[in-house]
Parts: sequence; C-alpha cells; structure tokens
Amino acid sequence: MVISDILKHAPKTKICLIHNDKKLTYDELDRQSSYMAYNATFIKKGEIIFLQEDHPVRLLLCFFAIIKAGGICVLGSSTLPEKITKKLMEKYQIKIRVQYNNFFNAHKKAVPTVRENDIFLGAMSSGSSTGIPKIIMRDHYSWAAAFPWQSKLFNIDAKTRLYLAGDLSYTANLNACIHTFSVGGCVVIAKNRLPCTWLLDIDKYKINSIFMVPAHYRILLKVCKKMNEKIISLVSGGAKITLDIVKGLHYHFPRAKIIEYYGSSELGHISYAETNDLLQHPESAGKLFPQVKAQIIDDVIWVESPYIVPSLRPKATAGDLGYIDTNGYITLKGRKNGVINVGGVKIQPEQIEALLKKHAFIEDAAVFGIPDKLRGQKIAAAIIPKSNTLTIKEVFHYCKQNVGHPPQKVFFLQKFPLNTNGKIDKFALQKIAMEKINESN
Repeated sequence: MVISDILKHAPKTKICLIHNDKKLTYDELDRQSSYMAYNATFIKKGEIIFLQEDHPVRLLLCFFAIIKAGGICVLGSSTLPEKITKKLMEKYQIKIRVQYNNFFNAHKKAVPTVRENDIFLGAMSSGSSTGIPKIIMRDHYSWAAAFPWQSKLFNIDAKTRLYLAGDLSYTANLNACIHTFSVGGCVVIAKNRLPCTWLLDIDKYKINSIFMVPAHYRILLKVCKKMNEKIISLVSGGAKITLDIVKGLHYHFPRAKIIEYYGSSELGHISYAETNDLLQHPESAGKLFPQVKAQIIDDVIWVESPYIVPSLRPKATAGDLGYIDTNGYITLKGRKNGVINVGGVKIQPEQIEALLKKHAFIEDAAVFGIPDKLRGQKIAAAIIPKSNTLTIKEVFHYCKQNVGHPPQKVFFLQKFPLNTNGKIDKFALQKIAMEKINESN
C-alpha cells in the first residue's frame, strides 16, 4: 500500500480531521494535497524535503502533497532551534525547507508514479547523543504492513474518533493519525497542551480512542474527576507506562482496552502489552507484535520483521538491552549506548528509575549522568515527589538501601521538561542539574 492511496479509498464526504473546530473531509484532504503536489515543481522524486509547519491541518496537507509528488518528508518540530535545524539539514544534505505557503507559487506539473517500496518519510529520532536528531528513512510498505495488526490490537476501526494531544512531527503521533485514516476513522488533534481542554474536547467530539505518551496520560489523570465509559481504546507508546498510570486509566475509563506498544524509529513495532499484561507484568514490554521475531545476542534485542526500515533489513537492533522470559514476555534493561559511566562502571539509568518509582512518595523519577572531573560521570536523579514531607535525605537513604549504585545528586522538581515527543528531556535535566550544582557552590 502507498500511504497517499489511503485517501483515494476512504469515504469522501466523511470528516477525517478536526483541529480547533476546523474540519476536513477525506475528499478535501485528497483534492487539496493533490493540487499542492501538482504545484510542487521544486520536488523531484526521491528529494528530501524538510517540513516545518506548526498547524496540524496545514502540516498534513503538506505531508500528503510531498509524498504524492514523490518526495521524502522529514517533519521538523516548529520548536526545533534554528541552529539545530541548520546542522541537521547540513548533515543529511537536505536542500529544500518548506512550509504550507510554498506550495502555491509554482506552475502545475505531472506527478511521478509512487510505489510501496519507495522511501516517503524521514522519521526523526531523538536518540542522538550529539543533540542533533537522527533521521531514519522509511518506505511505505514498512508502515502499511503493520496497519491491519494495529487495527486489531489497538481496537481501531471506521467508527474510531481518535484524540491526539501531541505534535504530528513526532512519528508515533503521525503513525497513529495515518493508521486511523487507513480504516476510515476520524482524528481530532488537541488545540493546546492543557489537560482541561483535552477533557472538554473528548466530550465535545465524542472521542472513543486516545493515543498519548505516558507523560501526557499522567497529567490527564490529574484533571479527571469522573468515569468515562465511552472510551474503548487507550494506546500508549514512546516510553514505559507505569503501573499507577495504568490503574488510574483503568479506573477512569473502565470500558477501555489499555494497550502499550514498544518499538523504535528503525524497527517499527516490536512488542505490545494489553490491560491484563500491564497489571500483572508491569515491568514487561509485553509479547512480540505479530510477524515479529526476536532473539537476544549478548543481552541486546535483535529483531526480524516486515516493519524494519529498508536499510537495515532483514534483521536489526536499536541497541536496547533486555531478555525474553519463558512465557514470551520482553523486559527492557535500558539502551546499550545510554549507560552512565562512573569510573568505568557501566550503569543503566532505567533500572534505578524503576526502583525510585516504587517509593510510596515518589510520583516520577528520571536518572541521568552529569560530568565529573574525577570519575567521568556522576549519577543524578530528578524526582517529582507526591508529598511535601519527602526529603532529599530520605531519598538518599532509600537509594542506599535498595539501589546497587545510588545517585550522588538528587533534586526535586514540580514537573519534568518534555521534548516535542512528550518524552522526558534529559538534556534539559542535565542543564538544570548543573545550574543547581553551580548555585550551591
């Protein structure tokens, strides 16, 4: 399946997209993006196009126009610093950067034939240690092959009204949106990042499915005051969902199927966990996604599946460490290149985070390395406390009793900085930690 062909086979008069009361039908999205593609004389087949557009309706029109014109769309967040954007374009030799208005200043042309094995998307990964995102080139087939299984496992069909609260430049949000289009559903995109607004939207637009990262579900639960029995699907990805969030969602959305999936920009979907899995095996990433084979080599998870990007087929790894138990459940132990190196001792931050989150008065925790002249790095922990009575001294004591390599620096925050993907921004946390250390010296 070619991703843009989804629009041709969809119910033409049905509303496919809503944002801030702006509504777009499948026919309007198809016709307008086709018109823009015919006017995109600056796009040659296989050309990488860097798209920065903060309005989700315009962004989707541009996205479909680019791939209809045979281009490869790299979606950059509108909040991406200009300095990083320039370095990114230079690194990947991207010559063309566009916004919505750039598609209306040219003459019509013929568009090329696009096939399912053509590259259409440069998925931006935040996993680079340099601070410059990595771009992963993906073809139509590797996305479309997972759609039938996503429909079945995530409880998504033509009746779906899916709510998205994040930026479409985040590949998981874009995938959730396009997948919903593939079954003829409707996507509603939040107008802002205020959870009270999300609740109003959920009622107003009769939402029955939600996709969010765990950090967004956490803040949504803080404003939930009553049960919602109209939601039948709650999908989470991008980071490990915690047991307290699962229990909160299960309480406030009693009819919803809660499902978490684990994957990566390079490998696509790898595993999934349903409600009972999340409640009974909270530290697991679930069982293998359909059509996925996995093996552990030197503690590293290697995957073989149709969802892997073309350049890495047939078997690849994202560098995640983990193991598979006798019942087929995958448990992650962190990322091979994400270790904290304390005087030659390699420490996985995720293991310390998991232990901190078990503390009765800790709502959330993030562990990371900070520079140390003597030993290379120190372990730092940022904590969001549940209670004002919790002290840093108590956290140190708890860590010494329960953690093999306890943090050497601990500080409290009211909330964590998040990147555009809704994940905890550990680069920002490192900066905050160093500022606090400098202030205390």
